[in-house]
Amino acid sequence: AREEEAVTGAQKEVTEVEDELSKGVSDPKVWRRINDYVSDEVAGKEPDWTLDELASGDRDVRMVIKELIRAKKSLEASKRKLEREEEKALIANKQLDRLGELEKRLNRVEEE
Repeated sequence: AREEEAVTGAQKEVTEVEDELSKGVSDPKVWRRINDYVSDEVAGKEPDWTLDELASGDRDVRMVIKELIRAKKSLEASKRKLEREEEKALIANKQLDRLGELEKRLNRVEEE
């Protein structure tokens, strides 16, 4: 539950930063470039554009793009952590099922 809350909080932060950025960027082409840039940065790839080119010299836009990258990286980290916790829970449930089967077998052997 805590990991799910972290993902929800991180997603909310991403949305808030995107909303803030939309106030300074209205051109759909620029939005696509920014999204591509942010996706590349989050994935650890080399972006096609520089941050200065995207921000067109606007320091505020540049800062918000950096904030968006940070927020999306945080979201991805939260999602990975949630996935790991879900995998651990799945393994634990399988182990409990196996224990239950073994316990049933043991009870049958004891009855005989």
